[in-house]
Formats: sequence, C-alpha cells, structure tokens
Amino acid sequence: MEWWLQLLLFVFGYVTCSTFYFFRATRASIAILKATQLVSLYILTRSLEHFAFGRETRLHHMRRAEESEHNINAFLRLYNKEVEDYKRRSVQQIIEAHPSFFRQVLEFDDWESAMELLNKNKPEMYAFLRGYDD
Repeated sequence: MEWWLQLLLFVFGYVTCSTFYFFRATRASIAILKATQLVSLYILTRSLEHFAFGRETRLHHMRRAEESEHNINAFLRLYNKEVEDYKRRSVQQIIEAHPSFFRQVLEFDDWESAMELLNKNKPEMYAFLRGYDD
C-alpha cells in the first residue's frame, strides 16, 4: 500500500475516533447535568419541607403565647412571601449556573415546571438516592 494511503487511513481513523469520543463525552455530560438538576431540585424541596416545619413550630409558639391574629397573619404573609422568593431565586440560580451551551438542556424555567420535571423523574430520583441497589 502506498504511504499516502496509509496516512489518509490513519487520519480518517483518528478523526472518527475523536468524533465518537466527543459525542460520548457530550452525552455523558448531559446525563450528569440532568442528574445534578434533579438532585438540586430534590434538595430544594426538602429545604421547603423544613421551612414548613419551622412555620408550624412558630405558629404553635405564637398561639401558645396568645399572639394577636394580626401578628399571626403578618407572620404568615411574610413567610409566604419569603418562600415564594426562595423558590424563584433558587430556580433562577440553577438556570444561571448553566453555560449558554447547556441552557437548551434545561427542561424548566420556573418553580412549577421544575416540580413537574421532578415528579416525572421520581423513580430515577429515588433510585439515585438509594444508590442503585435494586
């Protein structure tokens, strides 16, 4: 075989290998990115559960201390506003953490769509949290 044909064959093999490696690495990156999105959303929902527990504890103490209904309602308004701000800022932080190249991978843009994504992937999330020991 001619030396230039061998060189062309080598270059073709190298480019093919590099291309397949790039596609495999991109697919792995996207899978990791989606897993981290789900884990971060799960952590956010767990933190909101703890917020709700703190809310109920605070309400219990306010009622035991016989706080006025006005104070209780003011606390509830402030609490609800803080929780809504927390949800909005959290999702915005996740979105902003993605480089522009990976923004098209995002399947949510607000809290409601993020929770839909988490519900849709509930079995995978539980498997991940259990450590895949099925």
